[in-house]
Amino acid sequence: MTGVHGQVLGHVVRRSVEAYSDQKAQEDMNQFFAQHQLPGWAVAGIALYAIFFAVALASIRYTIGDVIATLMMVETPKTETITTISEPAKSADPDAPLEKEDYLLDTETVTIRHEPVTKTGRSTMRHMVKHAGSFSRWRGLSVSFVYHLCVGAVLSLVPRHQPLLQGAVSILATVMFSRIHMTWTHVLISMPSEKTWFRRMPSRKMQRNVLLPSAVYAAAQQLTIYMPMLLAVVLGLHRVNHQQLVHEFTKADRVVYAVKLGACLLTAAFVALTVLLPANVTLTRIEASMLPEEDEALVPFDRTFDGKVVPAIVGGTGCVSFVDAWRTVDRKVRFRIVKIYAQLFTMQTIIVILGMIGLAAFAVGIKHIQSGH
Repeated sequence: MTGVHGQVLGHVVRRSVEAYSDQKAQEDMNQFFAQHQLPGWAVAGIALYAIFFAVALASIRYTIGDVIATLMMVETPKTETITTISEPAKSADPDAPLEKEDYLLDTETVTIRHEPVTKTGRSTMRHMVKHAGSFSRWRGLSVSFVYHLCVGAVLSLVPRHQPLLQGAVSILATVMFSRIHMTWTHVLISMPSEKTWFRRMPSRKMQRNVLLPSAVYAAAQQLTIYMPMLLAVVLGLHRVNHQQLVHEFTKADRVVYAVKLGACLLTAAFVALTVLLPANVTLTRIEASMLPEEDEALVPFDRTFDGKVVPAIVGGTGCVSFVDAWRTVDRKVRFRIVKIYAQLFTMQTIIVILGMIGLAAFAVGIKHIQSGH
């Protein structure tokens, strides 16, 4: 339920954590602190700043990229049909003979299509707070934590220097824990319930309906991550280090490097829009189609998906098919989803820039204080 930047960011963070766990990386960090002789209060300040920075990024990503985006994927705007019945106009002459049309009633039918609740991120947030409380922006957070913890635990068993094996295991882990993922979706799109999330887990029989969509979604995630990386390797970007870029490259070399880097970013965006986004929406809508009848949806959505869902009681699967899950998505909805992910990317970029500026200012302040002593 996250966009391309979320997948890439998660991959980078995971690599960073792994790198930090290396003995050499720990020695380099200890050498850095020893060289600059940072006081204890400065180290504590940097740590608190980093924690606040990480929590702010994660909170925004979860609220917009997971909660709001999921509601946008499943909502079906309400439509009302109003039929007005009136008697035909009578002739002014009471002695005039009755015509055939005089026995018919005049009817007029008007269909009103309401504005979607998830038209914008702000309107979605207002709706959530009104119907699900002030903390609804973090709804389903515990399920999300358990799901990602389980997937991460499986991935931790794979050597990090084997990317192909990691990709295959990631797909397998996503399929293994698809029941928890479906529970997460149900919690996100439904009204608050007194049941705990593990009591709302669907049956294993229902899980069969999401095995293929989960595998496709996981494969799309890996493709979105590794396609740009593969292109970077082909273009030779992996051989460029900071020393070369700053001190050895000419102006023309830097322009070529920027063009190659831009090609990798455009590749990531293209794969995300054409592969990852449809896979994400398809999986979410299939999971939403199996929301239990006793659970009231937080936003209006058509549980039959334009009559495509055949109930299990009459021999159907009880969920929308893989193909219909994407076909039944309106173009306006697709545009809103892309737009909300673009807004999320912009917000996170601004926060990262401000965070780096703040950290630089903090470092300058520490240096000034140390030089004053």
